[in-house]
Amino acid sequence: MICPISGVDKLAKSLGSSLRELYLDDCQSVDVKLTLPALKKLEQLELSAIDLVNLCKLTDSTLAYLANGCQTIQTLKLCRNSFRYLAMTSVDEAKWFNGDNLENKVLYSKRADLPAKHSCITPQLALAWLLHQGNDIVPIPGTTKVANLANNIRSLAVKLTECDLNEISDVVPFEEVGGNREYEVPTMRLENKGKSEAHVVMGACTSSISAIFSIFLIHVSMGASDPTEENILQCLSNHSWSSPPISSVTFFPNDPSYVSVLQSYIRNLRFMSTTTPNPLFIVAPTHVSHIQASIICSKIHGLQVRIRSGGHGLSYVSDVPFITIDMFNLRAISLDVENGSAWVESGATLGEVYYRIAEKSKIHGFPAGVCPTVGVGGHFSGGGYGNLMRKYGLSVDNVIDAKIVDVNGRLLDRESMGDKLEVADEINEDLFIRVVLMPSKQKKQRTVKAKFVALFLGNAEKLRALMDQSFPKLGLKQEDYMEMNWIQSVLFWWNYPNGTSMNVLLERQPKSEKFLKKKSDYVQEPIQKPGLEGLWKKMMELGKPVLTFNPYGGKMSEISELDTPFPHRAGNKYKIQYSVNWKEEGVEASDRDLDLIRKLYDYMTPYVSKSPRCSYLNYRDVDLGTNGIGTGSYSEASIWGTKYFKGNFDKLVQVKSVADPHNFFRYEQSIPPITDGKGKMAE
Repeated sequence: MICPISGVDKLAKSLGSSLRELYLDDCQSVDVKLTLPALKKLEQLELSAIDLVNLCKLTDSTLAYLANGCQTIQTLKLCRNSFRYLAMTSVDEAKWFNGDNLENKVLYSKRADLPAKHSCITPQLALAWLLHQGNDIVPIPGTTKVANLANNIRSLAVKLTECDLNEISDVVPFEEVGGNREYEVPTMRLENKGKSEAHVVMGACTSSISAIFSIFLIHVSMGASDPTEENILQCLSNHSWSSPPISSVTFFPNDPSYVSVLQSYIRNLRFMSTTTPNPLFIVAPTHVSHIQASIICSKIHGLQVRIRSGGHGLSYVSDVPFITIDMFNLRAISLDVENGSAWVESGATLGEVYYRIAEKSKIHGFPAGVCPTVGVGGHFSGGGYGNLMRKYGLSVDNVIDAKIVDVNGRLLDRESMGDKLEVADEINEDLFIRVVLMPSKQKKQRTVKAKFVALFLGNAEKLRALMDQSFPKLGLKQEDYMEMNWIQSVLFWWNYPNGTSMNVLLERQPKSEKFLKKKSDYVQEPIQKPGLEGLWKKMMELGKPVLTFNPYGGKMSEISELDTPFPHRAGNKYKIQYSVNWKEEGVEASDRDLDLIRKLYDYMTPYVSKSPRCSYLNYRDVDLGTNGIGTGSYSEASIWGTKYFKGNFDKLVQVKSVADPHNFFRYEQSIPPITDGKGKMAE
């Protein structure tokens, strides 16, 4: 049925009647940019009467949109100040921050760290607190955005102990709440009176629960939606002090450079998907104060942080609002050849480190990975292995000092941290052989191809004698041996042809990008012939996943697993890397190849380490388990934590509980703290 309507009054009356028939007493505000085009279709509408509960949040750009869209902007009944001809630029001008209400800001400001302690944002903590008050309380937060709805739903996963509930209640004593918080919106209490009826009891917002929740809503009004660009930039500027200013290296989604900065260091095409959450903004620091400011402001605004060094992380994901600190601008390398040391910023790539060493010295090198585009920060943090590990250990075994920014934005080094890092003595283990197994076809028959690549720290004559004695069945000939210096071996291991200039090591983009997945295992007992034959058959059956075997022993067995967080030392014969790559886009292709690598991983269960089945941290594998939404529990995290760190996991939990008791630095597989709710170690 089409009913002609003439005049705004009749339109309002008709709409009101329809809403009453639908038992709707209240309509939440809808984005002006959605409603205005519909209103403009009414030819006889000469003015737009807009009733917005949150008018104070209108930005200049939205007001300009409104002004261009209708001849007159007029208000009906607002719950705050009447609309003025000037744009409201600060929530301090809202009713909540005038008069007695202004004093309420102190109540939540004095414990702004509470949400971070529970790994959530302020609205989620407020809703979780309400949900814990009893089964008869149903908070109904209004939102018009799917993202905010998702955040509200996540409050169900925030678990609060009795101690937590008391702590939150103590922050907002009912008798200290000032000003009016009464609008013509009643509260409702549902009472279950049996299967046949339920009573709805109307009441005013006078309980202590409502008062506490109202105070949280003051903070929610600023934090429930994404913080504004202006607020973020102001905060960043207030906490940094360098040139160029931090605003010049901060990129929001509306910035023309945002997409290019975001995508320039994505090495796994799985993270280019439209379903992958993007950061609220990106900071590409050029000075340490930019990092400090990013951390401080993320805490203030309840945002999580993701850090990118070279973009080779395998599973960096986030289900909550986050920012990215992208380190690519911080890549300075300062060499002290005389003392055999260097300061390297974490945004540098391994190729850049190798280049700068070879530029200054023909006899020095550094033990790290073979992929030159890998970022130093992530590589070293996870241990950092390469073809010199049997001689010199891991990268982390050769780190003698570090500068870090802690959860409070302080810059620390080894001396200020109070820890001593010692490098173990070198031992003479000069041979490293990597074995790569891959499915192949020969004369239309499926088979498994084995590729051997070796590095020997010595001359060809000595190596040939060693190989003839230890691996005679390989049948190596003189032409199979090549003598070269260290920097030439770096190029060789990344498949560059002989004679390639070392300038290619300064290229930060990889040869190609693809969809990929990796997993890892450690082998502690030799795999017998039946097991290997079964492995060949499995690989031919699956047809795609590749296995890479990296030998351990040598210096790796000389360094205690307790010396660094990396525990995979003595007792390991080799590490297995499982990898699968694909080029096809879409969920179907992704699921297919992920299933293949998981099947091969499952097949290897009897032949690898047990209790726990260990994994390499830098092949981050979310298949092993993740922290839930919230702080995450020790029992949950220990499932995957002991696989990465073995017995060192408990030590890391203790360190985390002291250094970051409120769990600000958290992600899907971060170390959880264990506290008693007051920042102290639990007994």
